[in-house]
Amino acid sequence: PNCKSTSPKYTTCEQNESRRIEEYYDLRDLLGSGTCGEVRRAINRQSGLQVAVKVIPIDARNQSKKSLFGKYSQIHAEASILKSLNHPYIVQLLDVFCHPGKAIYLVMELLSGGDLFDRIVEKVRYSEIQSRRIMRRIFAAVF
Repeated sequence: PNCKSTSPKYTTCEQNESRRIEEYYDLRDLLGSGTCGEVRRAINRQSGLQVAVKVIPIDARNQSKKSLFGKYSQIHAEASILKSLNHPYIVQLLDVFCHPGKAIYLVMELLSGGDLFDRIVEKVRYSEIQSRRIMRRIFAAVF
């Protein structure tokens, strides 16, 4: 299995195996976690740019080749979708690091302020004008 990319900006997992994320980014605090992995704040060692890194663990020990291939395919699909999108309301994929048998790292721009769901829960009620503004941004990103 691999997570090849068709974009010249990203290389294949096989080519990336020698690139260690720790050489390029200083992984910092945990921003969130879910069933697929966790997201950490990181700092680019060269530029000082803060980014978000989605860490997707890959444990090949107890998985069949079919299961591993499925996981790599899902990750590749997510990376392909992210890299094909270019919109101010959608997070940008900056780089991909593959450490076979350990993890795949998706380096993305870091957005502050939390996600829309958290804002909706926190605020509870929005005016029609505020709701319209939010929905326009969502539709602009999706369509």
